[in-house]
Formats: sequence, C-alpha cells, structure tokens
Amino acid sequence: MTELAVSRKHGETRDKLLDAGLRLFSEKGFEGTSVMHIEAAVGLKPGNGSFYRHFKSKEALMEAVVRREIERVRSWRIAAAGFSTGERGREKYRQEFLQSLEAMEAIKDLINLLAREYGQGRFPELMAELRALLLDEGVSVFREEYRASMKQGVLREMDARILSSIMMSSLVGYHLANMYFGCEPGGVNREEFTEGLVELMMKQKGASS
Repeated sequence: MTELAVSRKHGETRDKLLDAGLRLFSEKGFEGTSVMHIEAAVGLKPGNGSFYRHFKSKEALMEAVVRREIERVRSWRIAAAGFSTGERGREKYRQEFLQSLEAMEAIKDLINLLAREYGQGRFPELMAELRALLLDEGVSVFREEYRASMKQGVLREMDARILSSIMMSSLVGYHLANMYFGCEPGGVNREEFTEGLVELMMKQKGASS
C-alpha cells in the first residue's frame, strides 16, 4: 500500500470514528460510551489499540466531534446568509424558518449530545461554546434582522430582543417535540407552523406605525 493510500485510509477511519462518536455520545452520553463501543461501531477490533492511532483519548474524540460540528453549523449559517438576501417579507421569513428546522434536524445528534452533557461539569468550555453557537448567536442574528425589518415597516413594532427570543424558542420547541415524541405538535406540519410564525410577526395591513 502506497503512502498516499495509507494516508487516505487513516483519514477515512478517523472520519468514521468521528461519526460513530457523535452518534454514540448522543445516544449513550459520554460516560455511557466506551472506547470499545466506538471501535466496534466502525469495525475496528476492540481492545487492540486501533482507536489510539487516531485519538489520544475518548476526551480528545469528544472535543474533535464537537469542533467538527461547530464548523459545520457555521458553514451552514454562512451559506444560509448568502441565500436569504432577498427582499424582506412573508416568503423570506417563511423560508428562513423552514431552513432553521431543517438545520436542526440535520444536527439532531449534536443537539441531543448538548442536552445530555450541558451542566454535567464535563467539557465546560466546549459546552458553553456549543450553547453560544446554537442559541446565543442564532438569537442575535434574528434580533438584528428583525430590527432592520421593523424600521422598514415590514414587521409589527415590538422589542426585537423579545421577538427573536420568541421565534427561536418556538422553532427549538417544535423541533424537540418532533425529535423526542415523534409527532408534529397538534398535528401542525412544518409548512403550517412556519406560516403561523410569520403571520404572528408580520405587520398587519392598515395597522398604524
């Protein structure tokens, strides 16, 4: 096997370990997941040290998993920001809400990992960074967008800080209800839900400024 082939195989195995680590940490938690579980999940012979050729410890894998997902989320946000540059209005916000729900579905393992590990005292800096990315930064993006839309008379007048918190909490709550209970709250599908959110925030025709 050539050096290039060895390097490629090493990278493929590392990626598999990252994928398996994310899934298992999400399902079992950090403490409930052993190195042998992770090795078995990717087809490595448990206990022969194969894992440690890629990561020095289970803690190192956990950090690498979260770092990779953080970069993935940031890349999606940049792409979404470039996509949603159209005129402010009902359709723009409906599409952005749908994209937010789709993004949460794509990172559901990461969200579940955060729910398991946050506040447990393990990886405090990493968990704080993850919370800031998924919650604080998302609310901040909404807040600045809503302030600009209110100035243009597109959205109803209210505290943009409160509106952004309401919208983010609604989207997260809808996603979590689907993830944990396996059903759409009240039988309301994504399209109906996002349209309802938009209706609540839009300035009504004929309303005074």
